[in-house]
Amino acid sequence: MVVLDWLSKRPGRIDSILPIVKEAEDGKLVIIISAMAIAETLHLGTPGNAQHYQIISEFFDSKEVWEQAVDRSVAECARDIRRAYEITGADSLHVATALVTGAAIFLTNDGDPPKARKKPVLPLDNKIKMLRSGDDLLRIMTPKTYHDMRVREENPILDASAPAKKPPGTPDAK
Repeated sequence: MVVLDWLSKRPGRIDSILPIVKEAEDGKLVIIISAMAIAETLHLGTPGNAQHYQIISEFFDSKEVWEQAVDRSVAECARDIRRAYEITGADSLHVATALVTGAAIFLTNDGDPPKARKKPVLPLDNKIKMLRSGDDLLRIMTPKTYHDMRVREENPILDASAPAKKPPGTPDAK
Protein backbone atom coordinates (compact mmCIF):
# COMPACT_ATOMS: atom_id res chain seq x y z
CA MET A 1 0.00 0.00 0.00
CA VAL A 2 1.46 3.36 -1.04
CA VAL A 3 0.33 4.96 2.24
CA LEU A 4 2.32 2.42 4.27
CA ASP A 5 5.33 2.83 1.96
CA TRP A 6 5.25 6.58 2.64
CA LEU A 7 4.62 6.45 6.38
CA SER A 8 7.20 3.71 7.02
CA LYS A 9 9.76 5.35 4.67
CA ARG A 10 10.13 2.02 2.87
CA PRO A 11 13.50 1.74 1.10
CA GLY A 12 13.18 1.38 -2.67
CA ARG A 13 9.80 3.13 -2.70
CA ILE A 14 10.12 6.29 -0.61
CA ASP A 15 12.23 8.19 -3.17
CA SER A 16 9.44 8.17 -5.76
CA ILE A 17 6.77 9.04 -3.18
CA LEU A 18 8.57 12.07 -1.68
CA PRO A 19 8.03 14.33 -4.74
CA ILE A 20 4.32 13.42 -4.81
CA VAL A 21 3.88 14.36 -1.17
CA LYS A 22 5.83 17.58 -1.81
CA GLU A 23 3.44 18.47 -4.66
CA ALA A 24 0.52 17.86 -2.30
CA GLU A 25 2.09 19.99 0.43
CA ASP A 26 2.62 22.76 -2.16
CA GLY A 27 -1.06 22.60 -3.12
CA LYS A 28 -0.37 21.27 -6.63
CA LEU A 29 -2.34 18.06 -6.09
CA VAL A 30 -4.57 16.38 -3.57
CA ILE A 31 -4.15 12.88 -2.20
CA ILE A 32 -7.55 11.17 -2.35
CA ILE A 33 -7.95 8.01 -0.32
CA SER A 34 -10.74 5.62 0.42
CA ALA A 35 -11.81 5.67 4.07
CA MET A 36 -11.09 1.96 3.90
CA ALA A 37 -7.36 2.80 3.79
CA ILE A 38 -7.66 3.94 7.40
CA ALA A 39 -8.77 0.45 8.43
CA GLU A 40 -5.97 -1.12 6.36
CA THR A 41 -3.25 1.02 7.95
CA LEU A 42 -2.83 -0.92 11.18
CA HIS A 43 0.77 -0.14 12.12
CA LEU A 44 4.17 0.75 10.68
CA GLY A 45 6.02 -2.34 11.73
CA THR A 46 5.69 -3.35 15.35
CA PRO A 47 2.07 -3.41 16.55
CA GLY A 48 1.39 -1.34 19.67
CA ASN A 49 3.85 1.47 18.91
CA ALA A 50 2.03 4.64 20.06
CA GLN A 51 4.39 6.90 18.08
CA HIS A 52 3.56 5.01 14.88
CA TYR A 53 -0.16 5.29 15.60
CA GLN A 54 0.31 9.07 15.96
CA ILE A 55 2.14 9.26 12.60
CA ILE A 56 -0.72 7.36 10.93
CA SER A 57 -3.38 9.62 12.48
CA GLU A 58 -1.54 12.80 11.51
CA PHE A 59 -1.28 11.61 7.90
CA PHE A 60 -5.00 10.94 7.59
CA ASP A 61 -5.81 14.24 9.34
CA SER A 62 -3.52 16.35 7.12
CA LYS A 63 -5.02 18.94 4.77
CA GLU A 64 -3.36 17.31 1.75
CA VAL A 65 -5.34 14.10 2.23
CA TRP A 66 -9.00 13.98 1.20
CA GLU A 67 -10.90 11.01 2.51
CA GLN A 68 -13.79 9.55 0.50
CA ALA A 69 -16.32 7.50 2.44
CA VAL A 70 -17.30 4.12 1.09
CA ASP A 71 -20.88 5.14 0.37
CA ARG A 72 -23.42 3.53 -1.92
CA SER A 73 -22.06 5.13 -5.11
CA VAL A 74 -18.53 3.90 -4.35
CA ALA A 75 -19.81 0.44 -3.38
CA GLU A 76 -21.90 0.08 -6.56
CA CYS A 77 -18.99 1.26 -8.70
CA ALA A 78 -16.73 -1.27 -6.92
CA ARG A 79 -19.27 -4.02 -7.57
CA ASP A 80 -19.32 -3.15 -11.28
CA ILE A 81 -15.52 -3.18 -11.40
CA ARG A 82 -15.46 -6.62 -9.75
CA ARG A 83 -17.95 -7.90 -12.31
CA ALA A 84 -15.73 -6.72 -15.15
CA TYR A 85 -12.28 -7.46 -13.71
CA GLU A 86 -11.06 -10.18 -11.38
CA ILE A 87 -9.74 -8.04 -8.51
CA THR A 88 -10.42 -8.21 -4.79
CA GLY A 89 -13.24 -6.37 -3.09
CA ALA A 90 -10.74 -4.13 -1.28
CA ASP A 91 -8.91 -3.24 -4.50
CA SER A 92 -12.18 -2.56 -6.30
CA LEU A 93 -13.21 -0.14 -3.53
CA HIS A 94 -9.94 1.78 -3.87
CA VAL A 95 -10.29 1.98 -7.68
CA ALA A 96 -13.96 2.95 -7.34
CA THR A 97 -12.95 5.75 -4.97
CA ALA A 98 -10.69 7.15 -7.68
CA LEU A 99 -13.47 6.92 -10.26
CA VAL A 100 -16.22 8.43 -8.08
CA THR A 101 -14.02 11.35 -7.01
CA GLY A 102 -12.88 12.03 -10.58
CA ALA A 103 -9.20 11.31 -9.88
CA ALA A 104 -7.44 10.83 -13.20
CA ILE A 105 -4.61 8.78 -11.72
CA PHE A 106 -4.66 5.93 -9.20
CA LEU A 107 -1.33 5.17 -7.54
CA THR A 108 -0.58 1.67 -6.31
CA ASN A 109 2.26 -0.75 -5.92
CA ASP A 110 -0.14 -3.68 -6.22
CA GLY A 111 1.43 -5.87 -8.88
CA ASP A 112 4.97 -4.50 -8.50
CA PRO A 113 6.28 -7.12 -8.00
CA PRO A 114 3.45 -9.52 -8.87
CA LYS A 115 2.09 -11.69 -6.06
CA ALA A 116 0.77 -15.17 -6.70
CA ARG A 117 -2.01 -14.84 -4.14
CA LYS A 118 -4.14 -12.26 -5.94
CA LYS A 119 -4.80 -10.54 -9.23
CA PRO A 120 -2.86 -7.25 -9.41
CA VAL A 121 -4.39 -3.85 -10.15
CA LEU A 122 -1.54 -2.38 -12.27
CA PRO A 123 -2.52 -4.31 -15.45
CA LEU A 124 -5.85 -2.40 -15.44
CA ASP A 125 -4.05 0.82 -16.43
CA ASN A 126 -5.96 2.54 -19.25
CA LYS A 127 -8.72 -0.11 -19.22
CA ILE A 128 -11.34 1.34 -16.86
CA LYS A 129 -13.48 4.17 -18.20
CA MET A 130 -13.72 7.35 -16.12
CA LEU A 131 -17.24 8.12 -14.90
CA ARG A 132 -17.34 11.84 -15.71
CA SER A 133 -14.85 12.28 -18.55
CA GLY A 134 -16.38 10.79 -21.66
CA ASP A 135 -14.00 8.24 -23.12
CA ASP A 136 -11.06 8.98 -20.80
CA LEU A 137 -9.55 5.97 -19.06
CA LEU A 138 -8.23 5.79 -15.51
CA ARG A 139 -4.46 5.76 -15.29
CA ILE A 140 -3.21 3.18 -12.78
CA MET A 141 0.50 3.35 -12.04
CA THR A 142 3.16 3.03 -9.40
CA PRO A 143 4.42 6.17 -7.67
CA LYS A 144 7.72 5.65 -9.52
CA THR A 145 5.98 5.58 -12.90
CA TYR A 146 4.02 8.71 -11.93
CA HIS A 147 7.19 10.47 -10.77
CA ASP A 148 9.03 9.53 -13.99
CA MET A 149 6.05 10.80 -16.04
CA ARG A 150 6.08 14.14 -14.17
CA VAL A 151 9.84 14.52 -14.72
CA ARG A 152 9.34 13.96 -18.48
CA GLU A 153 6.47 16.49 -18.55
CA GLU A 154 8.58 19.10 -16.77
CA ASN A 155 11.73 18.33 -18.80
CA PRO A 156 10.64 17.21 -22.29
CA ILE A 157 14.22 17.33 -23.53
CA LEU A 158 14.91 14.30 -21.28
CA ASP A 159 12.08 12.30 -22.87
CA ALA A 160 13.60 10.05 -25.55
CA SER A 161 10.11 9.19 -26.83
CA ALA A 162 9.22 12.84 -27.51
CA PRO A 163 9.45 14.02 -31.11
CA ALA A 164 12.62 15.98 -31.76
CA LYS A 165 12.13 19.76 -32.00
CA LYS A 166 14.00 21.81 -34.56
CA PRO A 167 16.09 24.69 -33.22
CA PRO A 168 14.49 28.18 -33.45
CA GLY A 169 15.18 29.90 -36.76
CA THR A 170 15.23 26.72 -38.84
CA PRO A 171 12.50 26.09 -41.40
CA ASP A 172 9.31 24.59 -39.92
CA ALA A 173 10.50 25.20 -36.33
CA LYS A 174 7.68 25.63 -33.86
